[in-house]
Amino acid sequence: MKVRFSNLVQTGAGLATLLLMLVISCKGPEGPQGPAGPTGATGATGAAGATGPAGASGVAGATGPTGNANVVYTDWKAIDVNGTINKYPSRTQVDLSPASTDNTLLSTTAINQGLVYVYYKFGQLQNGQLVERITQNEVPFGRLKIPGRTTNNATDYTTYRITTDYLGQNYFKPMISLVTGSYSESTGQFNLISELVNQTDAFYRGLFTTLPQYRIMVVAGSTKSGRLGAVDYSNYAAVKEAYNLPD
Repeated sequence: MKVRFSNLVQTGAGLATLLLMLVISCKGPEGPQGPAGPTGATGATGAAGATGPAGASGVAGATGPTGNANVVYTDWKAIDVNGTINKYPSRTQVDLSPASTDNTLLSTTAINQGLVYVYYKFGQLQNGQLVERITQNEVPFGRLKIPGRTTNNATDYTTYRITTDYLGQNYFKPMISLVTGSYSESTGQFNLISELVNQTDAFYRGLFTTLPQYRIMVVAGSTKSGRLGAVDYSNYAAVKEAYNLPD
């Protein structure tokens, strides 16, 4: 039997077409996406790039106010009256001294190279009432209500004086002198105040448990720097401004 080549070619082409149709007709629907595979290992860090040029300098900020790091001061403290008490009826006066003169704030450096200020808080009579006042005066005078008096006349109050002995290394000695008489303009003399004479030491000490008080402030400095001589220290306002001190 003889088969012509053209017939074979035609027969092969038809077979291929038939097979292709079978493959297409047998393909099912697309399945769901499979799970993601594990993350691969991180690659090696690349080489650092070249350093860029420096940026321009910013504008300088304004100078801040002068601080007070070189200023130390105590709290307000009641004057110690637990030492010796001397009574002078003829002088209408009672003197009260402190039990101790120690004060560690008054170091050698503070005295030799710094400035020491002592402030006193005491009572003053104003419109029949006692009000607090503060002074740098070395001899301030305060007022005190006479125990047992129920009115607020000027004669119901007496006076006391605060005196400060010499300051020194670890040495501070404020004393109180209580006036135990009232001045008579008609006689020019002091008359004894009965409520204030011939009393016990405990009685006199009990009069000064609240006022007067004191505060010590030390402005540190250096005799080598010359800073201490640049301020008029007789003018407290100038000192306060120069050192930015709080009220």
